[in-house]
Amino acid sequence: PVYIDTWNKGVWEEAQKTVSPDVDLRITNLEFGVPSLESMYDVAVASPYIVEKAIELEKDGSDGIIIYCMKEPALAAVKEKLGIPVIGLREATMGLIGVVGTHACILTSHENSYAQYRRELKGLIDKVDCLRMNVLDFADYETTQRKVEERVAAAVEDGCDIIVMGCGSILGLDFKKIEEKYKVSIVRPISCAISACEWMV
Repeated sequence: PVYIDTWNKGVWEEAQKTVSPDVDLRITNLEFGVPSLESMYDVAVASPYIVEKAIELEKDGSDGIIIYCMKEPALAAVKEKLGIPVIGLREATMGLIGVVGTHACILTSHENSYAQYRRELKGLIDKVDCLRMNVLDFADYETTQRKVEERVAAAVEDGCDIIVMGCGSILGLDFKKIEEKYKVSIVRPISCAISACEWMV
């Protein structure tokens, strides 16, 4: 739910690992708002444009919508307004982690998201950690891979057996390598959201 298309290609490629062959998947951007959702202020700025875009997509024939951000901007408002399924990345992901393992760590971008998740996920997740990176910096895949591995190692040392990617823009990494190296399950929100949306449509 941003006005730049920096992540569209990566999101599309990751989505193809989950989406059913008979599903027509579209990735859209806002015309206005913010380039990345780094804080609750960004969420507030982007939310009216997200609602507007969601209404437009429903009118254009969409059968379901995924709001592609773990902060879930305008999710409740869009669910209330639309008559089609609307899925948030975080709600779909949180519904799965109890099936995958017993002790989960959510790994997010930086301090703003860390504080938000500590507040909102209390009692639902065992550990919140952050990469101390802005979302736009995730385009540097080498640095992101290194930092993700560092934080995964720390989470495993603390007893976590599930790592949730706490930002939809953490893409293009060798997740299989991390899972095998640290004997941990990595949950990618896009897969959870697509599966939930397909089931509801």
